[in-house]
Amino acid sequence: MIKRNICIIDDDPTNVLITKALLNLIDSQGFILTYNDGKEAYDGLIELCMNNETIPEVYFLDINMPIWDGWDFLDEIAKLNSQKQVSIFVLSSSNNPEDAARALTYQNVKSYIVKPVTLDVLKKEFDQI
Repeated sequence: MIKRNICIIDDDPTNVLITKALLNLIDSQGFILTYNDGKEAYDGLIELCMNNETIPEVYFLDINMPIWDGWDFLDEIAKLNSQKQVSIFVLSSSNNPEDAARALTYQNVKSYIVKPVTLDVLKKEFDQI
């Protein structure tokens, strides 16, 4: 088992709870940060960087959220000149092929997963990073 630090960005507490539980089954050695929207996540990650603290390597990002949605987060995080490579998995209730295609245009997005996420899907994605 590889230790990975993970960030979940989702405004739905049920989805956060399910995602955390599944992640703990396959990768329980790292820490998991959670944020309710893209702005809160971005600000939190900037603060971690400014304090020279570890930032997550893996992100699970919802698209439809208040304040900043997933697109806003992806746009802003792409502007950062980070030395660290991150893997972002978009988790969305949208099965619109245009959303999936758009998400995959971002360099750090590894996959577009339609909710609800399952243990098998998470295992498959983790095996690829």
